[in-house]
Amino acid sequence: MSGGAAALLEYGLFYLLLEVFSLWYLLANTVAYGVAFGFNFALNRFWTFNSSGGMTKQLAMLSVLLSFNLAATNALMFVLTDLVGMPALYAKVPVMVCVVMWNFALYKKVIYR
Repeated sequence: MSGGAAALLEYGLFYLLLEVFSLWYLLANTVAYGVAFGFNFALNRFWTFNSSGGMTKQLAMLSVLLSFNLAATNALMFVLTDLVGMPALYAKVPVMVCVVMWNFALYKKVIYR
């Protein structure tokens, strides 16, 4: 549920920033991903994984993950949008699926263990 809520927040904010505020798709992706990442961290730490581990260590690991994910999502968005020609709103979906797959494993096995 937390992942679904974060995904809806991310895509909804991406849509709003892209379509309503006419932000460049990579800037809209960066903002939407950052907001959803923070929201997802809070939900995962306190609800999904009920973590009691050191928050400083988790935040440090998540900062590395955030940096990697942001670079990866923007690179994938660029490839799908500029090189393949897919509209940004459609490209966002497979990009989000890729991130979900590797993030869940890292959350469960490394960050919130």
